[in-house]
Order: sequence, then C-alpha cells, then structure tokens
Amino acid sequence: MTRLQRYLFKEVFMACSMAVVLFVFILLAANVLSDLAGLLASGRLSFGIFSQLILLLIPFVAAYALPLGMLSGIMIAFGRLTSSQELTAMRSSGLSLYYLAAPVFFLAGLGVILSLAFNYYYTPVTRTQYKALKAKVVQNNPLTFLQPKTFIKDFPGFVLYASERDGTSLKDFWIWELDDENRVRMFVRAEEGRLEYLEAEAAMVLRLLNGTGERRDPEDPENLSDPSNPTLFFRELPIRLSLEKILGRSTPRIKLSQMNINQLMGEWNRLRTIPDPDPQQQTQLLRTKIQIQSNTAMGMAVLSLSLVALPLAIQVGRKETYANFVLALILALTYYFMMIIVSWLEGKPHLRPDLLVWIPNLIFQSMGLFMLSRANDHR
Repeated sequence: MTRLQRYLFKEVFMACSMAVVLFVFILLAANVLSDLAGLLASGRLSFGIFSQLILLLIPFVAAYALPLGMLSGIMIAFGRLTSSQELTAMRSSGLSLYYLAAPVFFLAGLGVILSLAFNYYYTPVTRTQYKALKAKVVQNNPLTFLQPKTFIKDFPGFVLYASERDGTSLKDFWIWELDDENRVRMFVRAEEGRLEYLEAEAAMVLRLLNGTGERRDPEDPENLSDPSNPTLFFRELPIRLSLEKILGRSTPRIKLSQMNINQLMGEWNRLRTIPDPDPQQQTQLLRTKIQIQSNTAMGMAVLSLSLVALPLAIQVGRKETYANFVLALILALTYYFMMIIVSWLEGKPHLRPDLLVWIPNLIFQSMGLFMLSRANDHR
C-alpha cells in the first residue's frame, strides 16, 4: 500500500470508526430504553445486572451498526475529499479511481469478515445469554417484577396492582384482565397474592387468596350496571402470566435466530437426511436454509453498501457531514427495507426465499459497480 493509499485508508478508517461507534450508541440506547430502562427505574434490575445486559446487547447492535457505519464513513470521507478537490488532484495525476478505491475495498473486506463473525457466532450467542440472564433475574426473585403501589403492565392482557408487599407475598392485590381492545373483561381483588416461576414455560403463576371477582359481558364490558355480570368468591385462584413481553417468546426449542453457524449447519444436516420428511420438517428445513443465507447475506451488506457509497460520495461531493449522513441513512433504510420485503416470502417455498435474500446485495453491488465504472470514466 502506497503512502497515498495509506492516507486514504486513514481518512476512511477514522470516519467509519466514528460512525460505527455513533450507530452502536444510538441502537444500544434505543434497545435499553425499550427493554431495560423501565426495569432499572422500577428497581427490578440491579445496576450490576443492568450493566451485564448492556454488554450482551453490544454484539447484537454492532451487527447492524457496522454496515451503517461503513456506509456513512465512506460517504463522509470521500464527500470531503471530493468537495476539497483533493480527489480531483489525485486523479489528475493519472491515478485511476480503482487504485484510489483500493483502501476502501480492503476496509470493506475486513468489515465483511467482522460482520460475518457477528452474524455467525457472537450475535446469536450473546442474545441467548441475554435472555438467559433476564430469565435468571425473574427466577431468583419474581417479586421484583411486582412493585407495590405501582400499576404493572408488563404482562400481556393484564394490569396488576398491589398495595403493599410483605416478604414473599403481596397484600391487597388487584388485577384487571383485558380483552383484545384493552377493555376490562374481568376484575379480581384478593387479600393476598403469591408468585411462582415456571422456568420451562417462561411464565409465572399468580395464586390469589381470599378474594372476589367480577366478570364483565364480553360483548359490552364497559357496561358496569348490567345485573347479569357474575360475581365470584374464591379461597384460591391461580392465574398464569406470560413473560414473553419481558423475556421474549418462549419455544420448546432454541430459535433459529439464536443458533450459531455450527448449530444451524447441524440442524440443516439433520433435517436434510430425514428419509421421508413431513410438511413440518420440510418447512423447518427451509427456514434453516433461509437463516443461514440471511446471516451470510447480512454479512455481505458491508460490501454492498460500500460499493454504492463510494461513487455516490464522489458524484454528490458534499462537504457537509450531516448531508452525507442523511443520504447514507436513506440508502441503508432502502437496503434493509428490501431485506424485509424478501423476508415476507418465507411462506412461499416455490419462490426459493432462501436464494431471494441475496437480491438486495445483487442490486446494490451491481448498481455500485456500474456507478463506479461511470465515475472512473468521467474525469
């Protein structure tokens, strides 16, 4: 690598590094605010566990931040070089654009390797550890999720309230069961409530003791004057509370998205060697192939977005960082939107969705190579 190429590599590397760090921070903050901040603020997570969960989130958000950061960094670096006429001076000396772009391709190659490492191993492993650590918090002390004098809305279909907590039990317990339109269809009040954690089902059982309940008319639950609304009296009433909102959906088997590449290949080999697979096994085989191809295709996103970013930055040639940043976001959102559209075809095996996941990469890489060729010919 010549001195000029080292200079270009340094410029792009610094811009990409800062952009990746920025996107990691943004995506991490979004995940923390939506998933952990409420648990920490309500005292349901200790600061130590909270810190561990944040560290486990970093590989997950880094898998998305890396392509975004590379795209933004290249746009910012080459936009500045073009606007300051540095790139024009380099090309006027007889150097081709491919020669000047070599450091970018080298950096993009490193980014692909790092992105594949995240998608193949670190992201699924840390996501599994993340969910396991949250489940451990619930298992060790399920009462942390039911704070007294607080309306609890973490459990889908229920709102819970307890006046006070005495050891392992909750006193003067109120619970509202909601319908699909968030209307109260049953109200229960009990003298005491006790919680049990069901690890295998990722759920809690709330045992209410000595209470009364009122069931509303399912057709008109807001009509409180209806005399036909039954009232029940009980000494003990068990209510199952799903933890899917807190821990994620629970399945008897590990999700494909939580498998590393070795586990995915093992699942693929197991399913494809079944002599006469039933429809469910065929569907599982297709989903496994889609997951493997998606992880690989997402790893190649770094190269695809870099190929488009380089000639576009030269063509636009804006020095303003924010303008290049916004343009990079538009490109990235377009790419990810295309990936989402392809994912909708998962239920159509005759369309080979396991191969269609490569369409966004093929489009962006073809467009990038075409634009790069045009930019190289134009002096």
